[in-house]
Amino acid sequence: MKNNEKAKKNKERQRTLKYMSVGMNMVYTLCTPMVLMGCLYYFVIEKKFGRHPLIFIIMIGIGLISGYYSFYKLVKEIGK
Repeated sequence: MKNNEKAKKNKERQRTLKYMSVGMNMVYTLCTPMVLMGCLYYFVIEKKFGRHPLIFIIMIGIGLISGYYSFYKLVKEIGK
């Protein structure tokens, strides 16, 4: 009886960890492109051409769109 309970808890723990890893993967998928575009703006555009807040907003927007597209592909792949 105790082995059955342990097996059930272990299976539940593995399922929880699987969902947590998928969730963290989705968070990284959404955030990484925005961070990369922000860094690209800071290290390339701001250093070369000066501050342009509109360009910064556009680049973060491009990162957001890219992140959501990657998120969509990831969800579509998980659904299969």
